Amino acid sequence: MTANDFDFLRSKLERVVYFAFVDIRNLSRMGAMDQIQDLADVAELIPEYLARRREEDLLAIRGGLEAYAAKYDGMSSRLLQILDMDEAM
Repeated sequence: MTANDFDFLRSKLERVVYFAFVDIRNLSRMGAMDQIQDLADVAELIPEYLARRREEDLLAIRGGLEAYAAKYDGMSSRLLQILDMDEAM
């Protein structure tokens, strides 16, 4: 992965974290603690990936987002869409 590719991926992951926090705030107002925990479990993998750049961490993030979306009827599809973007934000 080139430096430019990593910079673009980092910016996408930063947006995923931002929207995860927004979702967690909104879910807390609804008392959806299990869903908050599931989303936090995925979001906490992102800083580890950014620090170590291990492919298995990135695969775990994608898999976690996919599992979260499936469990909660597409709730994280926005997060997956950000991760799949191929243009500058």
